[in-house]
Amino acid sequence: MPDRRYFNREELVATVQGLSGFPPEGIRGYLIGGFAMTLMDAKAATKDIDVVFGSDSQAAEFEGALGRAGFFPKDILSQDYVVLHTRNVMVDAEGRQLGQIIST
Repeated sequence: MPDRRYFNREELVATVQGLSGFPPEGIRGYLIGGFAMTLMDAKAATKDIDVVFGSDSQAAEFEGALGRAGFFPKDILSQDYVVLHTRNVMVDAEGRQLGQIIST
């Protein structure tokens, strides 16, 4: 797996657009953090895309769809993700990360 890197606005938008059919029907997620700030031109780049879901079942369904799109679960979560109660972080072959956070 490549080292973690940062992605600019164009790369992030291309990643999301490349996930056709996302989010799966009936799933509602909210983009937060660096990706949201990058879209608003408040930040030049970010290391991941964070998505908040209202339930564990919605996050699980999204995770399954990411798996079918070529993403795989990250083995170890950093403390930053643990503090946010992140369900999982999915990574693709290019090192793009999507964190799934459950709203509590």
